[in-house]
Amino acid sequence: MSHPVHDANESSPDGDLTREEFYKNHQILHKESFMLNQQSMKIFTQSWRPNFTLQLKGLVTMLHGYNSESSWLFELTAVAIAKAGFLVCAIDLQAMAIQMAYLVTSPTLSPLSARFVYESAASEDKILKIFPSMWHQLIGEPKENVELVYGFISSWLGDRANKGKSSANCF
Repeated sequence: MSHPVHDANESSPDGDLTREEFYKNHQILHKESFMLNQQSMKIFTQSWRPNFTLQLKGLVTMLHGYNSESSWLFELTAVAIAKAGFLVCAIDLQAMAIQMAYLVTSPTLSPLSARFVYESAASEDKILKIFPSMWHQLIGEPKENVELVYGFISSWLGDRANKGKSSANCF
């Protein structure tokens, strides 16, 4: 399954399509909303799900870093994951406006940040996969690199969804 980043062009992440046409073409339902946090700040949320009647494989929550938000960079991967049968939800962090002392955008700093997140996560079910010579984001990567990374993500999610499905059938 091809990643929607390949549809993007210099003018729009949706390529030559309107946003509505983009979602229809990929058979995705998209919803945007706002919620108030405890400090009464409006927080932007959005979700993507397949526009077909198959049972969802699971829920994927996407969180961004401090110097980002859940805009079109997130959106394209969320669409790809939703097309694989998952409900994908994103919430913008309150701290998104905080500027870090440096931006993590180089192949040298990206693995260090990823390693920190990996080592800090309490979960036992985790894996750190570094793709040498690739950047921090899929935009601008050659198609074969995008498909390599997305294939890995898709396989990892699918394996966990199948494992969860098997466990649920035991009860």
